[in-house]
Amino acid sequence: MTTDPEGITKNRFTAKLDQITSVSQHDYVIDGAVKVYECTIDTRGNMTARFYFIEPVTDGSSSGVPSSISGQISKFTNARSKEATGMQADVIVTKNYPTTTHAKTAEYRVKNKTSITMIYDHAHRVWAQERGRGAANKLTISE
Repeated sequence: MTTDPEGITKNRFTAKLDQITSVSQHDYVIDGAVKVYECTIDTRGNMTARFYFIEPVTDGSSSGVPSSISGQISKFTNARSKEATGMQADVIVTKNYPTTTHAKTAEYRVKNKTSITMIYDHAHRVWAQERGRGAANKLTISE
């Protein structure tokens, strides 16, 4: 991990292309309350990198939570999280042990959902299309 000038930790993932076994992108809803956008990269060493963005299910969904209320909740959660940890909740990987613990999984929560597609497109291009014929035989993702 590296730190930016404001002292915020930057997360990075690097894998050799010949060790990647799959790259996937998908989204799903958890308990009707949160939508998860996710890209996973599996490697031969039993390591999975999981990149995800979450957002509350809002207007027109089964949750019935108006977007104005979910926005207020997000602001409050981010403020309390920043006080406690120095980081905003929308970039911290949050787990509920043992329910969400994933052994041999490196998890990265990204700041916006378009990052998920960008990560997938980049990983797929260098791994499946270029097959390591680029400048280096590795994939590096940094946010």
